[in-house]
Amino acid sequence: TDESPAGGDGSPEEFSTQNVDPYVIKAMASELAPNKDWAIAANSPLGGSEWILLEPPAILKKLGLVKPDVLYAPYKAIYGLRRSPKDWSRDRNSKIDYQKITAANGEVLTCVPVQHQDGAWKLVDKDEVVRGLAVMYVDDCLATGTPGAVESFLKLVSDTWKTKMQGFLSRDEDVVLKIGDAPMERKQTLIFLGMEFTLDDEGTCISQRRWILQELEKRGWIHLKGSQHLPYVDHYEPEPPGPAFDQGLAEARSQIGALLWVAIKTRPDILATVSQAESLMCRNPKEVQRISTGLWRYLREL
Repeated sequence: TDESPAGGDGSPEEFSTQNVDPYVIKAMASELAPNKDWAIAANSPLGGSEWILLEPPAILKKLGLVKPDVLYAPYKAIYGLRRSPKDWSRDRNSKIDYQKITAANGEVLTCVPVQHQDGAWKLVDKDEVVRGLAVMYVDDCLATGTPGAVESFLKLVSDTWKTKMQGFLSRDEDVVLKIGDAPMERKQTLIFLGMEFTLDDEGTCISQRRWILQELEKRGWIHLKGSQHLPYVDHYEPEPPGPAFDQGLAEARSQIGALLWVAIKTRPDILATVSQAESLMCRNPKEVQRISTGLWRYLREL
């Protein structure tokens, strides 16, 4: 259909929702670092030992391609709704924006949406002092703040949507977080949108070590020798067009996309080199692949 939703223009922005800005997550980690009485907690995607069953699309049944009583059991994550992700985002925000939540000690906090960042909230007390920060992407949730602020926000989420808790981190060994009567598991590491969070006496550490190792294994490079130096980027002559160029360009795009993902989120030290390589993709993809391999070696080492 060519019809747009009411009030929409049919543009991609009307249907899509933005991911949580990495700088917002880094700001949360920065606030957590000096506040040693704060905690950080996250939920986890539904799944694990649970089976999620899905009905096939109605059109497949109508066309006779699927029997009426068939259900699908997906073995990989699937995101799809009858309504757009933007609609889901609006619905989620309507249930959280300016909601009053009550901590176990009786303190009442307000979930104030962060300007210009969808799915992010400040948890403020009656004096507008920030007691915590929280973000959500679709149904993934991360909250940091005083134990009471974290508990009460996650209780709001779990009371509103079906979810389960991943666990929490805290430097205070006496802190116990509960959602209702169920205690949350104390963890050494939390994972949110592929980013790993750990705490030590000096502050908060964010990495993507596990994701990097998974990417190396996917490429058959798990035993790739590491390097302490970033690869050198020079001026290269254009590659001649042809099938080899096209194949190399596709591979270079895949490599640069993955490297940009880690550079923007947790490894700003490689961002300049990745950007230089990206500018060469349509000129000499073969050299971009060489540079990409050097970048993976650098990530493997550190």
